[in-house]
Parts: sequence; C-alpha cells; structure tokens
Amino acid sequence: MEQERIKELKRQIKKLPTGYISKKTIRGKIYFYYQWTENGKKKVNISEMMRLNN
Repeated sequence: MEQERIKELKRQIKKLPTGYISKKTIRGKIYFYYQWTENGKKKVNISEMMRLNN
C-alpha cells in the first residue's frame, strides 16, 4: 500500500510545472510572481503577478 502511494505521489509531482512562486515588495505593496530557470537563465512571468492588499 505504501509503495503505491509513493508511486502516485511521484506521478503527481511530475505533472507540476517547474519553477516556484516568489514574493516581492514594491512601493509597499506585496506581489507574487512565477519564476523558473530555462537554459541556465532565470525567467519571470510578470504578466501573472498578483498584488495583495496590505
């Protein structure tokens, strides 16, 4: 049973996009944005940046 659970978790992990969510404060506002590495260079998707009200 535990081996099957491990296999299922590995399958789910493979489906996740590579990269991570970063947090940045700009002019007192908090932003989260998607960041990943491609061909050894850091890439950022600013178009999906979301501002949270402080």
